[in-house]
Amino acid sequence: MATIRIDEEVYLWLKSQAIPFEDTPNSVLRRLAGLDKNPMLVKDESNGSNTLKDQGGNPKMVQGKTKLNLSGRLSGKILARLWHVNVKHALYHKDGKWYNHLRDFPGALFDPNGYVIFHGENEYINSPYLQHGQELHVINGLPSIPTYKRMR
Repeated sequence: MATIRIDEEVYLWLKSQAIPFEDTPNSVLRRLAGLDKNPMLVKDESNGSNTLKDQGGNPKMVQGKTKLNLSGRLSGKILARLWHVNVKHALYHKDGKWYNHLRDFPGALFDPNGYVIFHGENEYINSPYLQHGQELHVINGLPSIPTYKRMR
């Protein structure tokens, strides 16, 4: 196996392309270069669609697209990439009600079906739909916010 050296900027970019707890630097590069071997197109029994999966039967990234498996481990970062939401900080919660606090802006809160972007800290702090405590509480859930963008 060969060893390569990359600078910090390239490393951070490579890290941003990775799927947490799944990818290695090599798997990211193989995917982006189109070098993955033996992908299988299999039938997804839950909805009858065709889904590209790896040899282990896991959903597979192909040219920036993936089959979203809601039983898997989602994150705001993954959904932001999947839905092309350009924010500095992205947080996810499955019921759209409880989150950690956004630290960088623009930032977005995601649930399995959509998201809300907060363009600046003042917009976020002063939102009547949010209660800021030790955790962030979205009072009636993320879809209750008028700027909620539904994706599914």
